[in-house]
Amino acid sequence: MKDSNAERMLRKYKGFANSVKQMLNQEYKFLGGDKIQDMFIKDLLEEFNRHLKDGWKLDAGQVVWWAAHKDEYPGRNKTIENTKMVPVILSIANQDDLKLRLDGYSAKEIRKCKVARILREAYEQDGVLNQADVSS
Repeated sequence: MKDSNAERMLRKYKGFANSVKQMLNQEYKFLGGDKIQDMFIKDLLEEFNRHLKDGWKLDAGQVVWWAAHKDEYPGRNKTIENTKMVPVILSIANQDDLKLRLDGYSAKEIRKCKVARILREAYEQDGVLNQADVSS
């Protein structure tokens, strides 16, 4: 089934991109003309999609967590607002934890394995966690 021009035009004016364009025209009139706004919206959508994690794809025991990007370096007066953040999916609980428990490992030993796993998972997704992120 082929899309008609009318259907394509209708889709163009519905959705998130057009809502952002309307907001820019109404609330931020100082932000350039149509071409500048279209470029801004394209960049905004790319950034949004880069940070979007599909909650339906999470396994049981997983959470989405915001971590500092692994290429960020701490600074004396650097705040979290000035830190590049990335969403990461972390396995708070998984089958390995249960297997360790059934094999007789202590809660302390299992916790060490969990922390190591969570730190590794974050790093593999370009994130790093601090002590407050992994403390229980």
